[in-house]
This record gives sequence, structure tokens and C-alpha cells, in this order.
Amino acid sequence: MLLTRTHMVPTHQISLIKISNNGKSNEPISGFEYIPPIVGQPYRIYIGDGKNFKTSPVRDIKEAYNGILIKTKNSIYRIRYLGPYIDSS
Repeated sequence: MLLTRTHMVPTHQISLIKISNNGKSNEPISGFEYIPPIVGQPYRIYIGDGKNFKTSPVRDIKEAYNGILIKTKNSIYRIRYLGPYIDSS
């Protein structure tokens, strides 16, 4: 098989929120994930205007009724999947 074109892999639009243990409300970050979270790797999302957000390496991943929970060295985040990226061009 000859590969002559770059294939695009659909990304998912997500909402990422840091879960606080002091009851303080955190603002969610919306963006597109590069790849799903992987233990041992930082979780990265594209947040627009050429900017990225990166966590410290993921230590644990748990499914929850309202998304996925990832635990890093310093934080716990909830990922909610909003839908796939759709290119309108």
C-alpha cells in the first residue's frame, strides 16, 4: 500500500476541569485533545489561538458517570467529552 496523503485522525472536543478538595469552584477549560490520556504521559489539549494546556504526567485514569477522571502528581481532573471535531471545509 502506497501512502501518499496525510490522514487526519478526528480529535474530540472536551471540557477539562480541575477538581478541588477545598470546595473552590474551578473554571472548565474547553479544547481539543491530541490523544486520550495515557498513564505516564502528560495529558495535552489544544485550547485555541496556538495555545496548549499540559498536565503533569498522568498517574491514574478512572471512568466516572460524568466523564473520565485523571490523577496527576498534583491534581485531579475531570474530562467531559463534548463531541468529535468536525471540519466544515
